[in-house]
Amino acid sequence: MTKRTKYIYILGSIAIGVILAAIVLLALFAGGGTGSKKPSLVIMSGSQEFVYDGTAHTDDHWELVSGELSDGQRILVDMTGSRTDAGTGKNTFSAKVVDGNGSDVSSDYSIEYLFGTLTVKPIGITVSTLSGTKVYDGTALACPEYKITSKTGLLAGHKFTRVEMPAERVDVGVSENYISEIVVSDGTRDVTSNYTFAYHYGELTITPRNLTIRSGSAEKAYDGLPLICDEWELVSLTQPVGGHKLSVSVSGERQAVGESANTIAEVVVYDGAKDVTNNYAVTKQEGVLVVTDDTPAVPGGDGEKLDTDGKIDGGDPNQDNDKAALRVLSDMGGQIYLRLMSFGDYNGNRWSEAEEYSKLLDGKYSFNYLTGVALKASGFESGRMRVDTMGGDYLLPYYMEAAPLNYAIQTSDVAYRGNVDGIYELYYYRYDYIENGPLAAGLGSYAGAENAYADFVRGQYLFVPASTNEYLQTLVRREGFSKNDKDIVQKVADFVRKAAKYNADYDKTLDGESDIVVSFLKDYREGICQHYASAATLIYRALGIPARYTIGYTANAAAGVWTPVSISNAHAWTEVYIDGTGWVQVEVTGAGPALDGAGGDFEDGGGAGSGGNNGILRIKPVNEYMKFDGVNTLVPSGKVQGISDYLAHGYTYSAIVTGSRRDAGIGESTIVSFRLFNSSGKDVTDLFTVICEKGKLQVYLVEISVSTEGGSKLYDGTPLENPAWDLRGELLFGHAASVKTVGSRTDVGRSLNETEVRITDENGKDVTQFYKINADYGVLEVTPRSIVVSAGSAEKAYDGAPLTNRSYYIQSEYDTALAHGHRAAVTVTGSQTNVGRCDNVVSSIVIFDENGNDVTGNYSIGFRTGTLIVHPA
Repeated sequence: MTKRTKYIYILGSIAIGVILAAIVLLALFAGGGTGSKKPSLVIMSGSQEFVYDGTAHTDDHWELVSGELSDGQRILVDMTGSRTDAGTGKNTFSAKVVDGNGSDVSSDYSIEYLFGTLTVKPIGITVSTLSGTKVYDGTALACPEYKITSKTGLLAGHKFTRVEMPAERVDVGVSENYISEIVVSDGTRDVTSNYTFAYHYGELTITPRNLTIRSGSAEKAYDGLPLICDEWELVSLTQPVGGHKLSVSVSGERQAVGESANTIAEVVVYDGAKDVTNNYAVTKQEGVLVVTDDTPAVPGGDGEKLDTDGKIDGGDPNQDNDKAALRVLSDMGGQIYLRLMSFGDYNGNRWSEAEEYSKLLDGKYSFNYLTGVALKASGFESGRMRVDTMGGDYLLPYYMEAAPLNYAIQTSDVAYRGNVDGIYELYYYRYDYIENGPLAAGLGSYAGAENAYADFVRGQYLFVPASTNEYLQTLVRREGFSKNDKDIVQKVADFVRKAAKYNADYDKTLDGESDIVVSFLKDYREGICQHYASAATLIYRALGIPARYTIGYTANAAAGVWTPVSISNAHAWTEVYIDGTGWVQVEVTGAGPALDGAGGDFEDGGGAGSGGNNGILRIKPVNEYMKFDGVNTLVPSGKVQGISDYLAHGYTYSAIVTGSRRDAGIGESTIVSFRLFNSSGKDVTDLFTVICEKGKLQVYLVEISVSTEGGSKLYDGTPLENPAWDLRGELLFGHAASVKTVGSRTDVGRSLNETEVRITDENGKDVTQFYKINADYGVLEVTPRSIVVSAGSAEKAYDGAPLTNRSYYIQSEYDTALAHGHRAAVTVTGSQTNVGRCDNVVSSIVIFDENGNDVTGNYSIGFRTGTLIVHPA
């Protein structure tokens, strides 16, 4: 029994061992032997980008990028990747392999997973802040208003929960109305990271507060002691901010017989101990200190005559400048210019005689009367002037009326001539081309004669010496002057006035230079009226505008009394020819004695600060508003607008304005009486042609506001527009508003982005008149396009022939130097014949748009010279 049992155990063990060995052999056979591997599969999920919309985003695409399945098998994929918020994450998934019976056979494979990406991009939003402006009042200006101006906005249900706008401004200046932080919520959580913000900031602007300080006037007989008057008063309607104190230092004094300004040395405004003067625009009106002599002055002279040799110099330093050269009696008063003659060509240090035009108007008047004809046609009224030359030069005022009186009618358009033994009188017009602008009316039947004279003028008064012209063309380019600029006459005059300092004791070496004008503008930068007038005349000519150098006298005449004109009032100025009008006088000299106060406040009223009578005064009542209450009636306050410049210079007025409105809607106010008084309290109304326009009286039901955004861009020849607008305020039931932005700017400069607003009721009827519409318009600004024009270079061995190179190239930091469709006409001058080198210079450039219009003024142009080199042969 014992042996048998052992035998069975042994046989069983052997059987088990055989079975195990068989299983191992089968496994090895199925696996390809002891060295075989599982088949490899590589599965990759898809990738995709989305824009944030608050929902979960998935991508169910996948593909088998490597490996093969056995017949009848397939892959089942479960996509688990998802992304809602902005950012990037894995597009996760799981997979298994099943056979035809649906059994999982994944273990038969080595499976590798490649995850794609799910990217959600944030929404881009532009947020614009509004602008605010006010006159300085010592308090902070803030404008915590904004709006979304992009086409895309916040998702439905999302809102700004915090917009931090800490910007504010107290002092005069401009700063950005910026945003420091924005937080967006979907109602349950912060979703700010799902948005990106671009900002268009408005501006906070504080403008200066206007103050006008007037020093006192005083008079006494000469006693050998200085006359001092330290009194002053604040005469402006605007007062300092509450708590601010004025400190005024009056420094004027006079000891000798005569008169002088009671100068104001300094005006300081304090807020406690802090100097806040920079927040004020202070205008000084200086009184007069007069020291009289017991011996009354008697007008008279020795027949003083002006130098007519055309020399540009300071004249006789020993002459008695205080002696009267002539006297005038004008019924209009104000600043007057008395003309003697004009000149022709410039040769570097003097002016030559000009050729006279042989034809006459109506067979008896020179063509200098053309401007008077145009003024009469434009509605100007003439005044009368009497002149006593006391035996000196025969002088006549601007602008003569073509009408006979007891004076010598002039037949020369160059020099005035007549009998100087007695007093003569004539009719004349007061007109300042720069202040009043071009005339509205033409010359009527004289137009044909004027066309012929204009041809003569262009042949006589455009010459500039080549060397002078080379410098002036560079100046013209540098300053961006263009003949086609409607304000070019004023711009050149302003430039010349500021180009140098008026100094009667200038360095006389200037008058010995070979080209006085170039030296005056480039090197010395100081001189007297002859230098200023010569420079302006040649700059106008360099631009292709006929101009001529003219001499005579200027004075500030009191109306209705004889005014002595001293030798020191001898003066030179420029005449510019305006097609369709004639010659106009242009003042170009910086402040000096010959101007007799030009640029100041004239006794009998001229344009405030203009140096002359403005001729036409256009005024209207201020617009008045009242909200409808069914009880009260809106009546005018009596205030008028259109004279702010005069009020700033101490003028006052009285006016009677009529009109009334009780019902809702718009009515008119009318000025029935108006008188203007100068700073001395004298009635100067009759010196002006006063045109009264109607004012507006509006009784409104609702007050609303319309605002627009501005914009800026580099000049590209296309209009800058911004159609965005915002209307604030509640309309009446059934009413609808139609708003259209009409602002547009193409050329360099700034303008308002204005709107047209129309409000209609439910029947389509226009009811705009029942709304008071406040406007806050943005500014459209086009900035100049900067380019650099470079002349080419060249070199060669000497061969006796001139070396030139007319090539050039235009560069800029932009993709295209010139705006699309624009072309440049460039002239390059430079020539070298002998051995040596010289500059190859760009002498002129004019840029035209696709329609042939001169648009040079829209470019900021720099220049680089090339080099021409001739080597020895």
